[in-house]
Amino acid sequence: RMASWFYAMMRVLRHKDVLKATIHTLQFRELSKNDKVRGAVRDIENATFFKALYILLRAVFPAIRALRFTDSNQPMMDKIYFFSKRTESALEKLYSSIVKRFSVNF
Repeated sequence: RMASWFYAMMRVLRHKDVLKATIHTLQFRELSKNDKVRGAVRDIENATFFKALYILLRAVFPAIRALRFTDSNQPMMDKIYFFSKRTESALEKLYSSIVKRFSVNF
């Protein structure tokens, strides 16, 4: 259930161009928009939002794959161990890329 949020984020990232095209159509501009829709439009127009989403998903994708194996009815400890190591590696790469790109120290 928790992974469904990440799958939704993957779908948003995959449909980035479609979302941008939609918000620039005349029909969309003529619609009345509430605060949530205006916030979503700001996110879609923000390139940093999609960059941050990409970095986040790269870091958690191995963990999501490991979670998928834990739900199966077959013995998968070797694959779960493999994906836990991949998750650790992805998080280390994520940390170094954040420090390098944004000059942030934790």
